[in-house]
Amino acid sequence: IGESGAPSGEKRILFYNPPVVNSQLGIRRSSLKETARIAGEAVKNGISTIVFTRSRINVELLLTYIRRSLRQKGISPESVAGYRGGYLPNERREIERRLRDGSLSCVVSTNALELGIDIGSLELAVLHGYPGSVASTWQQMGRAGRRSELSAAVLVASSFALDQFLASQPDYFFGASPEQARINADNLYILVNHIKCAAFELPFKREETFGKEDTGEILEYLESNGVLHQAGDRYHWQADSFPAESLSLRSATSENYVIIDITETSKPVVIGEVDRPSAPMLIHPEAIYFHGGEPYQVKELDTEGMRCYVKRVDVDYYTDADMAVRFQVLDTFETQNQWGWGEVLLASRPTVYKKIRL
Repeated sequence: IGESGAPSGEKRILFYNPPVVNSQLGIRRSSLKETARIAGEAVKNGISTIVFTRSRINVELLLTYIRRSLRQKGISPESVAGYRGGYLPNERREIERRLRDGSLSCVVSTNALELGIDIGSLELAVLHGYPGSVASTWQQMGRAGRRSELSAAVLVASSFALDQFLASQPDYFFGASPEQARINADNLYILVNHIKCAAFELPFKREETFGKEDTGEILEYLESNGVLHQAGDRYHWQADSFPAESLSLRSATSENYVIIDITETSKPVVIGEVDRPSAPMLIHPEAIYFHGGEPYQVKELDTEGMRCYVKRVDVDYYTDADMAVRFQVLDTFETQNQWGWGEVLLASRPTVYKKIRL
């Protein structure tokens, strides 16, 4: 692909570094609250806006701050919604519909809305912090201005060193090429899921290859687990589920805790999900879990049943955790210059739990 033929108008890009509030310590105004302020002003002036941030908790905090600002201005807070992993599919589809039909003025999202979803035409993209790559930054900025009208994108620098570097040297960013995507498509976890999706569409012959790999052993494994059925030399899909529905574009695993609201004990309601690696940080006992800008407190965490029970609360704080990460090389298969190939163990656990005032 050498050139995009998609319609696009003029786009103005701003790098904004929040002002210094403590010159002795070099502390700047909160990038989170500055992002919320910019988005709130945009909504007030009728500018359709998408806000990107790097974490789920930041989605909920920004949503809370923007809605609070709109209430103070006499504007309906329901014109702003959050969008992230962990929301139920029907909830996400409703937000996407409201974005397309224009009934939603602003959406706050993780990179879940970075690509692959039609969200209509927006006028402003506000990025809370550098997304981590040149490619993601351009992709997020490009979510505004998908027609021929004027659009804008604002990157609000956080206190991270890389953000501060880009804020002081924006020419470096504009001169950088997007990163090359590198992934091993023959990784067993990835390959098995791709073969499931392919077999759902068309039967597989045993002697067929998929990429570089022979599929025979994988097809036999899927048949033994009741996913495929062999008839002659072909393997047919027989499971009840739609395989792509549970396949993540960003992760090889899909184990999730179900979040159950028990505010009304007689009518428990499933309100969301949290992936297993994030659970120790987000839904530990007594944690404040935000969903759609509303706070819930974790009352019980069932690690065997993968269920988390929460109740609505009215609090002026949120919780967070510091994670300790341990990296260990278990086995080395091959090395070349500074690169290596082998098996590693990456372990993380929370070491400090914090209550932080909103």
